[in-house]
Amino acid sequence: MILTNTHPTAAIRYTPEWLKGDDAPVFLLRAGTVFEREMMEASLTAAQAGTVWPWELYEAISSGFTQFGGEFVERLLMLAEAAQSGDLEDEADLRDYKQALKILGQHWPAYKDLMKQQANRNVLLPLESFRRFCVGWENITHDGAHLIFAKAMDQCVTEALLAKLDPLLLRGAGLRAYNLQYGGGEEKNSVAPSKSDADPVTLNMGAKSPAGGSSEKTATKKTRR
Repeated sequence: MILTNTHPTAAIRYTPEWLKGDDAPVFLLRAGTVFEREMMEASLTAAQAGTVWPWELYEAISSGFTQFGGEFVERLLMLAEAAQSGDLEDEADLRDYKQALKILGQHWPAYKDLMKQQANRNVLLPLESFRRFCVGWENITHDGAHLIFAKAMDQCVTEALLAKLDPLLLRGAGLRAYNLQYGGGEEKNSVAPSKSDADPVTLNMGAKSPAGGSSEKTATKKTRR
């Protein structure tokens, strides 16, 4: 359920699961208004970190396979379609598909651009969400001193404070803040990495490539703004 009360007094308390305890860091995160959420997305888009939609990724992959697939083009397009529908389960097919995507990532501008955009979003989304929707914290220290919460003139957490936060804490709280904006409920655990694949089968896509391109646990008073 999307939170409808956007006032700071309705903020939820978030502590990373791995830091539970009496003196663990606590971040106060609020839901944003529809306008605030759209402004956040606009800011991410301006930073080339907008949402990468499944259909545009599929289109870029398909066009790349068509360009570079050579004698394998029909099979590659079949793999892309299976991946798009969530039916790509055979291990050999998965290895071939990953290898083909790796080649696209080196030579096909449309796919390279989307991968760059996706990487930008992965880095910037937690930061942008945190600075906009964090309204206070407890038990946060830096160099042994209590870190006092403050906002800049744009009503976002100041850059000076962001630089002093543990990057893992910042990312975890930022992702939680983002999930709040779109109805994210319970905290989710990270997915364990998949086991390494065997040596991939190299596909001969030999057409010429186009030009292109830890915070200490010290109790402190709650600060809210």
